[in-house]
Amino acid sequence: MKIDRRHLLKFMGGSAVGVVLSPLPWKVVDDVSIWTQNWSWIPVPVRGETIFRHTSCALCPAGCGLKVRCIGAQPIALSGLTGHPTSHGFVCPGGLLGHHLPFSSRRVTQPVRLTKGGREAAPLSTEQVASDLGGVLARLKADPAAGRFAIIDALPGRSTSLAYRRLASQFPGGAYILPPDGIRQSLGVFDGVAGDAYPELGVDLDGARTVVSFGADLFEGWGTPGRFARKPQSSDGGPRLTQINPRYSNTACMADTWLPVRPGSEAILALGLAGVIVKERLFNSGLSTLIDGLDEIPDFRDLLAAIPVTRAAEVCGISPEAVMTTAREMGANAPCLALLGAGYSGGPFGEDDRLAVNFLNLLSGAVGAPGGLVPRRSLPQMEIEGLTGDLVPPTDLSEVPDGSIAFLMIDATVPRQAIPAALIERKLVKDKAVVVSFSALEVQAIGRSHYVLPVPLYLEALEEIPTSSDSPFATLSYSVPLVPAPPAASAPVEWIGRMAPTAGLDWAPLSADTLNEARIRAVWDCKRGSVYSYADGTTKANSEFASAEELGTAFKAGACWLDSSADSVKPDLTKSPYFKPETWGRLKRAVNARIEVRSKPSDDRVLLMPFTTAFLATASPLAGKLTHESGLYLRPGEALMSPSTAGRLALREGQKAEVETSKGRLRVRIRLDESAVPGTVFVPVSETDADPRNLCDIGEDCIWRATPAKLRRLDV
Repeated sequence: MKIDRRHLLKFMGGSAVGVVLSPLPWKVVDDVSIWTQNWSWIPVPVRGETIFRHTSCALCPAGCGLKVRCIGAQPIALSGLTGHPTSHGFVCPGGLLGHHLPFSSRRVTQPVRLTKGGREAAPLSTEQVASDLGGVLARLKADPAAGRFAIIDALPGRSTSLAYRRLASQFPGGAYILPPDGIRQSLGVFDGVAGDAYPELGVDLDGARTVVSFGADLFEGWGTPGRFARKPQSSDGGPRLTQINPRYSNTACMADTWLPVRPGSEAILALGLAGVIVKERLFNSGLSTLIDGLDEIPDFRDLLAAIPVTRAAEVCGISPEAVMTTAREMGANAPCLALLGAGYSGGPFGEDDRLAVNFLNLLSGAVGAPGGLVPRRSLPQMEIEGLTGDLVPPTDLSEVPDGSIAFLMIDATVPRQAIPAALIERKLVKDKAVVVSFSALEVQAIGRSHYVLPVPLYLEALEEIPTSSDSPFATLSYSVPLVPAPPAASAPVEWIGRMAPTAGLDWAPLSADTLNEARIRAVWDCKRGSVYSYADGTTKANSEFASAEELGTAFKAGACWLDSSADSVKPDLTKSPYFKPETWGRLKRAVNARIEVRSKPSDDRVLLMPFTTAFLATASPLAGKLTHESGLYLRPGEALMSPSTAGRLALREGQKAEVETSKGRLRVRIRLDESAVPGTVFVPVSETDADPRNLCDIGEDCIWRATPAKLRRLDV
């Protein structure tokens, strides 16, 4: 019998039909599905009684209140507390999915030594950590000429922060470094105006009628999420919001008005608005004498005269009518707040931007007034043996000389946006510095570290949450442990205690529990404020607690302490920098330089502007996967630009290109959107070497933002 191609096709077709009609393939599929659901490494949902517990989110300084649904001891769902006095029932996606974090593939569960730029990791024992790092600290203490010791605190204001300052004070030139915080740095313009008893200012969003936001993404992570997110649902619709931002963010989408200004022109617009308010006398009538006195400063007069409405509009890329309308709305709808953001819309703003924007707050009478910037007390000071005496003062990274740090500790216990690796490297002694990170997750901050020491995650330990930078009054809450931490995970102060004997440090034995107890006692001793209980929604005066132990029990069951307000405090505005002639001389030079740069556009260049999305992308394995696969957010390696800019550079949607600056190159894939400001390319921050911030020019003040760049096609 001759077998030809027709016979083979008949045989194959018959076999296929027979297999489909037989039970064999369906039985195999059934068995495989059963096997894959019962492998030993597949998580099995727990069974048991449903109970509810209460805690505060520790993923950022906001400390939002949470209701936790548990099956047995296992959290399975988190939700916001409607009656919470600061978060008002709102929680960001990161907080809602925080119980996923222990299952992250990036979890750090044991100490490791990193080599080859973090690409190789060698596990270490606790004894090796104490010996290796203690020895390095001992040599540094004996030879100060080798460099200085420094520590970066992810969440200043905690009791742990005092321990860090005590550690830094034991080294000549030791530095305790604050992380970039746009809210803290912006409000710092008015430090001291309310006296020593009220050294800080907070933001009273609840009383504002108008909010003019310069890059503050109020719906995407600025400050405490619930303070503004609930406004559109209120009976009066909340304050009128004008969003000034080069990128069409979610906040710009929700705003009443969006002004798409060119990156770097925010200070010019702020001063243009100020010029209209001063000229038309739209400022607060109670400040007439002070504002008229400013007219005696020549640089003040010259600066406002140099930025008429038409000039400000031309430089910013918006219409003169938009500038006039915004200024008049600010004057007519007091209380009015001018807020300066950072982080989610790009890099931090510099001192010139802070001065320019906050001058609008002074003009509107917002400083010290309800609905504006209100004075607040610091958290009550605690006393712990070994943490008293002279401690090094807090400092910003910009104040640390380049190439001076020989031993750097990075507290990455709060997974907030990391400082660019290029900026950290600039501060280190070249090729000799040792970098140690305390972290529960593999994040960008530890990419350049030599050692990574595991710490408990959110919901794995009792964690202190101090006052958020935007809060109008001091607050304190705690995140309580609901699940066990890995055996090797310890609090940073406990890791330092293990190094102390070898390093020869004067270090009293400290634990996280000791620090928490001392803070709670200090709050109880002050007898001020009230405590809100999460479980029953009741409020109890702090003075009604019989002991610090009773207050501690309330915190561990879920509670928040709120300090009393400072309604009777009247700030002395003459102590602000606006009544010093040198302030206006500085602003005049800075603004003139910016106008000159923007008057010389280049056809072959764009502005590179890094930005980050909300914490959703890194909150949990599930959220990270959905974020990247949904296409709602730009992925690492993608670049957003306007069609007009793409046409000028002969680029198209989906095309591969390369961004080049004086600092290096980065390959990207082009995404087009009409909302992007022409002449700008937006690239999302990444936790890999493809971080666009490493391509940015970083000034002496450690500010990075928009940087001139070239963009060229790769797949021509």
